[in-house]
Amino acid sequence: MPKSLTYSDEWEAGDFRNGFKLVIRKPYLHIISSCSDTSVLYDYLVEKQGRSIKNEKRTHIRLWETLKEDFFFKHYLYPGLPRIRTIGIMPKAKREYLTFSYLEHQNIPCIKAAGWGVRWDRVGGVKSCFIITAKAKDTIDLRFWLVKTSAEAHFEESVALILKKLGCYFRHLHSNKFFLLRANTRNILIHERDLCNPRILFLDQPYARFLSGPLANWGQLKELSTVLGGFFHHIDQSAIDLFFKTYLPDPLGKYSEDLRQRLIYLIRTRDKRGWFSKFTSYSTALVPYLFDKKQ
Repeated sequence: MPKSLTYSDEWEAGDFRNGFKLVIRKPYLHIISSCSDTSVLYDYLVEKQGRSIKNEKRTHIRLWETLKEDFFFKHYLYPGLPRIRTIGIMPKAKREYLTFSYLEHQNIPCIKAAGWGVRWDRVGGVKSCFIITAKAKDTIDLRFWLVKTSAEAHFEESVALILKKLGCYFRHLHSNKFFLLRANTRNILIHERDLCNPRILFLDQPYARFLSGPLANWGQLKELSTVLGGFFHHIDQSAIDLFFKTYLPDPLGKYSEDLRQRLIYLIRTRDKRGWFSKFTSYSTALVPYLFDKKQ
């Protein structure tokens, strides 16, 4: 992820010497308007009350409801040993923030990033980091939408439009060797009111990055099998071809003929339990790419 890819309307506070850094986009500065002391801004945001959405050992998500709009505050914690792995690595929250910036630059619809922050220890390990995103109104995740609307008359037509749109978006991203790596039906939002032409928004993408060579082929198979696999319980397998109408020819090379077969194989085996079963499935699909002398 290029560190230089930022928004043009950012306000910053702190740096590594201060032990923290905070970046807020100027349209959202009202989030910190009640705190005038820059040195305590990080703690102010971390302690800011809101409705708890997720409360796990290392990930906390809260919903801030304000008069202007609502925001999600996602906080990652790195206690003890997990912190060692963060030394010299881009903070997870910053990577996700830059991902949304990149998607906007590429005209790929996504939620609005409002800001991010990180706190370091003395040796450069990330103690915690967070990202703030604006809540998209009147949206539900694609997984729930597929269940909710499966019995409605417009379902097949709407799914066809969604698959074609996703094909266009992923083709554009993969042409640039950019992979979300966490794209699934839970991390894609659908505007509920758009019955005839559903709009799509991507969210929750902290692992996105540029890949090349065999890693790009792996990213492609992983990403597309996960996304399309979410449709398999709700539509006929042949409907997946609607996705390939806008995705193909293969943006990574010369595999248009068998890409579909490889993905169908991975989708059928994606529910296998255990890391060894999943590793075997991906290896079987990826081996032909590794030994292709034309690449």
